[in-house]
Amino acid sequence: MSNAFDVFISYSHQDAAWTHTLADDLHRAGLDVFLDKWEIAPGDVVVHQLEQGLLASQNGVLVVSPASVSRPWVQQEYAVMVERAVAGKQRLIPVLLGEVEVPPFAAIRLWVDFRGVDGLEYNRRVDQLVAALRGERPQRPARDISR
Repeated sequence: MSNAFDVFISYSHQDAAWTHTLADDLHRAGLDVFLDKWEIAPGDVVVHQLEQGLLASQNGVLVVSPASVSRPWVQQEYAVMVERAVAGKQRLIPVLLGEVEVPPFAAIRLWVDFRGVDGLEYNRRVDQLVAALRGERPQRPARDISR
């Protein structure tokens, strides 16, 4: 089965405004984003849509914030993303938003830190996240071949 989404975003609805902006930016960068607001319509069975989105995504982004770490839905999505990451079926990328203790299975991964950033620095972090979601590794500096 080919993955239908590049990324599934798990977040607390208390962080919806910020997360929707991030999702817009990822979408504009050419990524296929599963965001509940975009993929779940009236009449849908929410849990089925969330399950399908998680299973059809190459990456899971967990927005780690004071609001999200205690939310039951986010905890369930996080559990599925960890299981899929351990099985090699999905990359889990924590995104930090606010001062909060990062859950243990997310803390062992390199995260993208959006705490207290905006403007150009926010854009740099979005670029960092986009590159990671595309599976790109950080680039080494160019070599000086004239030596």
